[in-house]
Amino acid sequence: MAVLRAGRAAADVANACAAAGLDFSGGSGNGPKIAADRRLACGVALMTPVVQPDKFLAGTPAHSTPALAVERALVPEGLLDGDEIVLLAVKPSLWFIPLTSGPWLVTCALVAALVWYLGREGYGAEATRLGLQCAVAIGLVRVSVAMFQWASRLYVLTNRRVMRIKGILHVNIFESPLTKIQNTYLDFTLPQRVVRIGSIRIQTAGFGGGNASWEHVAQPTLVHTRLRNAIAQSGKTPADL
Repeated sequence: MAVLRAGRAAADVANACAAAGLDFSGGSGNGPKIAADRRLACGVALMTPVVQPDKFLAGTPAHSTPALAVERALVPEGLLDGDEIVLLAVKPSLWFIPLTSGPWLVTCALVAALVWYLGREGYGAEATRLGLQCAVAIGLVRVSVAMFQWASRLYVLTNRRVMRIKGILHVNIFESPLTKIQNTYLDFTLPQRVVRIGSIRIQTAGFGGGNASWEHVAQPTLVHTRLRNAIAQSGKTPADL
């Protein structure tokens, strides 16, 4: 039964790709190919087409591929112009949650260890229990806040501009035309290098450096390349190209 379901799923994907004009065979043609193990930045595996970025930049409709349809669906309705094409829309990696919560969790763990040690030295079982509960509660609250921050954050690249959307109660939307971007570069902290993610810093005309940073992005080199290609196509080449 599982084999039949897998066969039907593969047939459905092949039919959808044929309807969209995509090559599912994995041959050596020049058309778009399907990557069976490509993953979104949020960690969800999808059968998504791998297409040359310049084909999107040349004006291919966003609905022509399943990948861009998924990415466009992430962008809040009304944020885009009618003919604006979404080239990329990603959320931070899920590593965003532990990395942003890390300092708080380490502090809570040290406090809990100190309280436990003092409890063993005879400073009162009730005080020890209360201290441990407070440390655990603070850690859980900080992780919850990080989860909401991750859920509310989105990085968008279109054929005209870059955007960064963040905020839970106070929503902040930064946007800049591609022609105003002066420089882009990758930034890797040690924890990011360990989990193979990174941040993209964007410098724009009239603002300070890194004012539109894309933090904790999965596959940062690939995302940065797509960003630079879009800037080049817009008629403005970053200084690091």
